[in-house]
Amino acid sequence: MSLAAYGRTKQLVCIVLIALTVFAAACGDRTSTAAGSGPGGQISPNEVSALVDRYISAFNTRDRSTYISLFADGATVEDPLGSLPIKSASLLGAFFDATTSVPLHLELEQDSIRVSGNHVTFRFQLELGAGTSQVATKPVDVLDLDSSGKILSLVAYWKPAELRPVQ
Repeated sequence: MSLAAYGRTKQLVCIVLIALTVFAAACGDRTSTAAGSGPGGQISPNEVSALVDRYISAFNTRDRSTYISLFADGATVEDPLGSLPIKSASLLGAFFDATTSVPLHLELEQDSIRVSGNHVTFRFQLELGAGTSQVATKPVDVLDLDSSGKILSLVAYWKPAELRPVQ
């Protein structure tokens, strides 16, 4: 990938991130709540793997309804860490629409899912593209789940400065 193409792709990604930040600011919710383990029993490892697979698949297939269905009422998304938390199904839907408005592909890193009680982390490859240019990074998402396996909070650990050209 040429340096100019990399620069254009990185500029597009920055524009999307700025739009997401402005959108989150317009929502007016500046609180962040870290959820603990949900009441009741813990989620099984198989249920956690299935949830992470549905999350990854929802982005790759642009399946908004599946994405929203993964979250509990009142869930928060902070993507990336430090951005304003997003709450409510309508705001999660708008976030999903903005995120999937650019070509992207997520691929779960093998054996990266870690579970402690109802807390989950996983790492994946995120590729963003514009035309023939692509950039990538490897975010780590941290989820807190309720007892029914719905996401109470999601915090994504990555930053635009980590984006690198895909060879």
